[in-house]
Amino acid sequence: MGDVQNDFGKCVKTVIDSKPSLNLLAVGEMLSWETILEAWCKSQGVPSGGYEEHTIESFVGLLLGELTREFGENALFAQEFGYDGSDPTVVRSPDLGIQMTSFKEYCEGTNFSAIL
Repeated sequence: MGDVQNDFGKCVKTVIDSKPSLNLLAVGEMLSWETILEAWCKSQGVPSGGYEEHTIESFVGLLLGELTREFGENALFAQEFGYDGSDPTVVRSPDLGIQMTSFKEYCEGTNFSAIL
């Protein structure tokens, strides 16, 4: 995960300065959903209700709209094959020395009061 406002430009510059075949996944760190939830709740001072995995069918029942199944299948794909689809040509930002904001830093520096 990364902070788009602070990190995206560094990744764009790297891509522009690199050979055309660079396949960059602009991500600072790969975190589990449980770790994301715990870090966000801790940074906002709210209790975590925990993390539960759901089947596609139960996920579709939780959200409305035509893209719900697509979102669920995307999450399952990432869980099984990795967010990059296990593509061996993918390079992540840290592999190129790009310093990115940690998710913890992002949460601590972002005002989420509108949704709390």
